[in-house]
Amino acid sequence: MFRMDILSEDGFARLCKLHIKQENLKINTPAYILPISDFLSKFPSYLNLANKNNVIYSISHYAQHLPTNLDHHLTLCNENTTYYNGVTEEPEAYIPNISSSPSRVCFFFSKQCPSIFFSDEFAIEWYKTFFEEIFSEIQQNPEKFRQLGGFGLIVNLQHIINYELLEPVLREYLDHPIIKEHLLAIEFQGLFDNKLDYSSSINFFFHLKSLLPADVLYIASGNIKPYEYGFIISLGFDAIDLTYLIYSGFSGLYFHHEEEMEWVRKLNSEDDFACVCEFCKILQDNISSSESNIISSEYYALIALHNVSMGLVELDRIRNNIKNGSISTYVEKKSNYSLFLLSALRYLRKTYKNQLTRVQSLNKSTNLPCTSSLSYSNPNVEKFRRSVMANVEPNSETRICIFLPCSMVKPYSKSKSHRKFHKIIRSASRKWNKYISEVIITSPLSLVPRELEEVFPAAHYDISVTGDWDAEELTITADGIVSWIEKLPIDVKLIGFLHGGYKQAFELALLKLKDEKQLYYDYSIVQDNDSFKKLIEESIQSLELNHKKNKVDSSLSREELTIKMLADFQLGVGAGKILIGTTARFLQSRNELYKTIVGFESYGKLQLARYDRSSGHIRLNYHGGEKLKNHSNISVVLNTSDITGTTIFKPAIAKVGENLCSGDEIVILGPQNEYLGIGSLIVNSNTVARMRRGAVVKIRKMKKEV
Repeated sequence: MFRMDILSEDGFARLCKLHIKQENLKINTPAYILPISDFLSKFPSYLNLANKNNVIYSISHYAQHLPTNLDHHLTLCNENTTYYNGVTEEPEAYIPNISSSPSRVCFFFSKQCPSIFFSDEFAIEWYKTFFEEIFSEIQQNPEKFRQLGGFGLIVNLQHIINYELLEPVLREYLDHPIIKEHLLAIEFQGLFDNKLDYSSSINFFFHLKSLLPADVLYIASGNIKPYEYGFIISLGFDAIDLTYLIYSGFSGLYFHHEEEMEWVRKLNSEDDFACVCEFCKILQDNISSSESNIISSEYYALIALHNVSMGLVELDRIRNNIKNGSISTYVEKKSNYSLFLLSALRYLRKTYKNQLTRVQSLNKSTNLPCTSSLSYSNPNVEKFRRSVMANVEPNSETRICIFLPCSMVKPYSKSKSHRKFHKIIRSASRKWNKYISEVIITSPLSLVPRELEEVFPAAHYDISVTGDWDAEELTITADGIVSWIEKLPIDVKLIGFLHGGYKQAFELALLKLKDEKQLYYDYSIVQDNDSFKKLIEESIQSLELNHKKNKVDSSLSREELTIKMLADFQLGVGAGKILIGTTARFLQSRNELYKTIVGFESYGKLQLARYDRSSGHIRLNYHGGEKLKNHSNISVVLNTSDITGTTIFKPAIAKVGENLCSGDEIVILGPQNEYLGIGSLIVNSNTVARMRRGAVVKIRKMKKEV
């Protein structure tokens, strides 16, 4: 029977691998599920589509014949007991006789009963009976059940109106030990059919998913359009059933690329088929010919095949976006095709904002276009803002804090305007540059300390600049400025080279400090280079008078302050100070995209970490991990010290630090909290708690045996 390994996660979305070891079968998710029937097998083009990678088959009987070229794929068998108006016809056992069945077939427990659509109350009783029958048969036939090697479960929701009534019943039965131990896959039929009530669908799925093991294949089926796939996969689903696209095609509905379905009778010219797939080419040739010789069934089969090919292409795009770390941006783009989808995305990011932020990885270097107000709540953006507020502290020696506008070029220091700012600040501050901090005001990130300008997404986002800032934009930015100013000494001098929305956000922040915090700061705002230089020089003169005898030998150097901020931002408060130790610095490698963080202790020079400038991510070396071994935020504790290979699996895990994400750096500790090595997390830390098996940590360096 198949097993599922989680390869990586980005937010709730994830990439997994389904595999059957004895048959050397591997399928990557997001996967597509295609039904196989005698009727569909008549169309060679459909079989060619079905023979693509990452396809899972759906059949109605385990003894069903599969075409020769399809008999090596994973197959889901929905062989159910059928009820009509409460009367069983030809009752069959839930557990089939599978003595001759191949290991690639996964059997689903399901029961179709049209009568449950009469009322939600009847559906509740029906589901109670359904689960009781399953558990009873498992107890009566333990040997047959063992031969299954695991099972799937179908939850039919196509005509359920009130999920809140059904949820407690399902929660009770899904929490059963048999489900916890043996469930391989669960299909939610019709969960997203009601486009007017996406909020209930989202809540229902998340509430039930929290009970189930993490290494379960989550399948969505029903009335789902291709442009909705990205949103559904971003919730945590692993596969989409494309049966609806086939059904709609044979019903005469043609899926326009990036648009809704259109009745094929309204498509009367070649231009109406705005697609370059092989099936549309045949349709175009048919329309352009004077006499059509294609019979009706073949004509509608081409429509169905076109629809399926669009679904396959869309899932391939989604898979690539998850790999690139850009799934949240892709979903924002797709939400423009449906008001219901737009509402669902807004609801998700508002209601589950904290959960999304906790599992959002920032270890990436992909572009992040911010094209609408949806970007204000993008999980990557929200995670960055929160990490700056919670983890990053300005230099305690700061006496002058300069606020600058962002630039189109990233990182900011490479832009023409910021090179000019740097030249002015350096020439005006002279030896007192140590006391000056620079922060960049920007939307939607709010505020970026100069030391973090290469960190994702500060160096990767882009936004349309009009000069007009809306109220939400101003409020978000002002809140970030307030948080930063509150960390500064009360006698700090604030200087802003600001205009337009930047100035508005800065002044709004000062107003909040005055009205809410009763804090007053000395600040000045300028808008030209001469005034900017003069203001810095005057502030330096005042600083010289007040700190004439002040020495800075005991404080961090500018380079060390950057290392400290980077480490605190990524690894948690206090990590930077521990990593630096006595002193540390950057060493440029041959590749300009990388720097080595080197520490200098009494016993010599140590390589502590590697800094990737393309993502702003620190990768710990063995000695860097050893320094941080007591920094519990990033530790993984094992229940054994006997570890071989390059991967640590779930059975060896005793404890994982909270709120860690896929790709985060971790230190590996033994049963007695002894330091063993360093690595990176494969899955989010909250996923680990729900895993039954699978890889958790990718080892980079382990302690050598003495």
